[in-house]
Amino acid sequence: MAASWWCCCCALQSIWKIDHNFDDMISYDFQLENVQTVSVIQCAEKCFTNKQCASFFYTRGIRSCLMNSQKINETVVTESNLNTQLYFLKDEGMWHNTTCQNYKSLPNMDKSLKILQHGSVNWTTAYLECQRNGGRLAILKTDAELDLAMHFIAREFGITADQSGFWVSARYNGVIDDFVWTDDNSTIVSSQWHPGDPKGLHEVPFVDQCVIMVPNNNKLNNDKCGLSFKSIYPLCECTW
Repeated sequence: MAASWWCCCCALQSIWKIDHNFDDMISYDFQLENVQTVSVIQCAEKCFTNKQCASFFYTRGIRSCLMNSQKINETVVTESNLNTQLYFLKDEGMWHNTTCQNYKSLPNMDKSLKILQHGSVNWTTAYLECQRNGGRLAILKTDAELDLAMHFIAREFGITADQSGFWVSARYNGVIDDFVWTDDNSTIVSSQWHPGDPKGLHEVPFVDQCVIMVPNNNKLNNDKCGLSFKSIYPLCECTW
């Protein structure tokens, strides 16, 4: 279905804790169907083609797609940092992702991206700032995701992107002596590294190392986590 369905333009109105039983949130009379789908996009497709469907909940962990005939005006998320239940609203043919306010959706990705427009922040500050903005530092585990993110940055920053760097959610793990993505400690695939990186891992004294995406070489580089040049920005993601 067309990517134009997705827009992140609704303000957060309230945050409620819910479990997998949505009876407290929406009457059973309004629950149309609860099915498993391979992605949130497929869940949206099912709701869009069902004339009775006005909203749906998607639970990433169990791939549960609960479609409802009632339009819900509250935002529903959980404390699991946007990885579990998400709420979507259908209005005049457009899907509104109320949890990803001001993030921009990308084709073929189940996430939206946002560049925080203030540089001079180190990796830890970038990590926390993304959380304050309703998301997390970007996790780009495949070459395809990395390429889409590069195109997003070029579109947002234009020519200045070549002189910039963008923190992503990966850093050095001394236990396994490798760089890992912070969500599940999976290692970065070798094809994503710029030639010559990662570097400086066994220098004495050792300085914590984190990962920067650099558009001018379309690859990942490592550098000191405390680096805070003016041209390094947080790249945040919000998962649908």
